[in-house]
Amino acid sequence: MERTPFYHIEAIQNEYRRIEGRWLHAQYQLLLGLILFAILTEIVMSFLLPGIGLVDTPTRQYVMKYLLVPGAGNLLIGIAATGFMRSHMTDVQKAYAVSILTVLLAFWVYTIHSVFRSLFLIFTLPMLLTVLYGNQLLTGLICAACILAKVLSDLVCVWDAARPNVL
Repeated sequence: MERTPFYHIEAIQNEYRRIEGRWLHAQYQLLLGLILFAILTEIVMSFLLPGIGLVDTPTRQYVMKYLLVPGAGNLLIGIAATGFMRSHMTDVQKAYAVSILTVLLAFWVYTIHSVFRSLFLIFTLPMLLTVLYGNQLLTGLICAACILAKVLSDLVCVWDAARPNVL
């Protein structure tokens, strides 16, 4: 078999595609893991917070506001991610879709639980996950989306009345 002068370039490009494909799958699994972690944390906190006197919301309203609605939103994000991963989109398109859904998950979790001030750090996760692709456009888009989502959540979306006003 005769090798063309570009054989090594093609081999390197194929290896990059393979690595990026594996990272995409890992990012997807991490997104699903975060969704599961968020749901389980919300369930555990529903038992802990009333016990230490931090919740004064009626039980029915608490379950709806902090368990059912957040859990349903988290599951919808997971279903959307699974749909994208099983679609016939290119890996680059899937990377954009999963990254944007990770921003959406960060926005959703932060908006609902923003009474916990340190939770704003959740927005760093989507940014860090996209850096490994080496796609500056994707990373820039996700960074801008995270900043916009944080600002919108702080200024527009009020899920918890007990949350201090950012202004």
